Amino acid sequence: MAKKSAARTALGNDPFARTASTPSMRLLSLDPTIQGADAARKAATERKTSSGRTDKTARARTAPKPEPAAAPAPKKTTRAARKAVKPGKPGKPAIRKPAAKAVRAATGAVRPEAPVSPPPAVPLFVTGVEDDAPRAQTATSRRAAAKPRAAEAPFARMQRDLENRLRQAAPATVPDFSPDHLRRIDDLLQQLEKADLPEPSAGLIKRLTQAWRYFQLFGRSMNVDDFGLDPKFEELVQPLFEFMYNTWWRVDASGLENVPAAGRALLVANHSGMLPWDGGMIKHAIRAHHTAHREVRPLVEDFVYHLPFLGALMARIGGVRACQENAQRLLEKDELVVVFPEGVKGIAKLYRYRYQLQRFGRGGFVKLCLRTGAPIIPVSVVGAEEIHPIIARADFLARPLKTPVVPITPTLPLLGPLGLIPLPTKWFIHFGKPIDLSHYGPAALQDELLINRITSEVRATIQEQIYEQLKKRRSVFLG
Repeated sequence: MAKKSAARTALGNDPFARTASTPSMRLLSLDPTIQGADAARKAATERKTSSGRTDKTARARTAPKPEPAAAPAPKKTTRAARKAVKPGKPGKPAIRKPAAKAVRAATGAVRPEAPVSPPPAVPLFVTGVEDDAPRAQTATSRRAAAKPRAAEAPFARMQRDLENRLRQAAPATVPDFSPDHLRRIDDLLQQLEKADLPEPSAGLIKRLTQAWRYFQLFGRSMNVDDFGLDPKFEELVQPLFEFMYNTWWRVDASGLENVPAAGRALLVANHSGMLPWDGGMIKHAIRAHHTAHREVRPLVEDFVYHLPFLGALMARIGGVRACQENAQRLLEKDELVVVFPEGVKGIAKLYRYRYQLQRFGRGGFVKLCLRTGAPIIPVSVVGAEEIHPIIARADFLARPLKTPVVPITPTLPLLGPLGLIPLPTKWFIHFGKPIDLSHYGPAALQDELLINRITSEVRATIQEQIYEQLKKRRSVFLG
């Protein structure tokens, strides 16, 4: 058997070779006639096979390719159907659970209704009538209501109980001072004044009306200018500025005779101190110690009006938002205006750069004086650099806090709000001689070289005044 297997392997799949290999056919294979017939038959078979393959290959190349059939759309199944059929383990059939509807139909059970969630609580101090029509619940809200609610935290329960108690007590304890009620009180007092009442009652109604008018105007002024200056509020805070000027900083003002007693003028000063205290001290020096006791309007940076309460406070005491239009309107009314060309760079510079003037912008204050004909009065302030010595800046906090810079001083933020209290340094304020620009014509507004030259001269004048005052000062706190 082994010899036969080896012979088959060596001969392969040739039928003629197998036939000649058998003992009974060996003699026939030696006949030349039979050998020629076998060779002819073998050649014909090979031609037929090769031609068939060639024809199939040609037909396959020339035949158009059929377009792929569109995939059948996925069959949509419901959530219940997917839950009902669960795949079994390999080798075991899948377990099919009876559908819930079929079970209820067979047993006659009724599907339990989902609990309806209570309506949301009405927030405190909200006026208005709610619609009594029931709100339609969506499928999502019904499923959320059917789910078991998780255990609430203790502080959430306490907050809900507190809100319920406040809501019950709100109508009895919280008064409603709406404008409607105030108007009703006004109408009632006017009707009582017009009524013909006896003398004791008429006098009582008159005194009540006066008290009511005084209550309405408490802390307000009827004489407020276009920029928000409130003279009544300014008188109210005047003692604070007097204390800071005379006692805390002991300000020594010189050159007040250079400030005109009437007419327009632009005071150009150096800026320092982290907070605009220098503008307040210049304003108080002219108002309290000048012969004309004139009102001064300082121009305030934009970022001050983004801080809580500070913007409204600056407006009520005379501060004006810094821009060319506001300054021109004030000068055209013959006002005294204080401008700080250094801007934020002046109040945010580090302590090691104290009393070194920063760049004065692009000469905007010079164009303002050329346009309005107001003289420039250089003003130098010494002592404000040390009230909040800035040793570093946290600029990465500036954008979240909406401020240009976040300074770090020895007391801020170490002492918290107490770090805003300024140090009691000795101040010196000097008002230089006026610089008249009226001899320049209107064509000077187009001369950028002239504007830059005048700006540099004013900056050099203020810097020289600062150096002269620093030479006379012996101590930061004693002067």
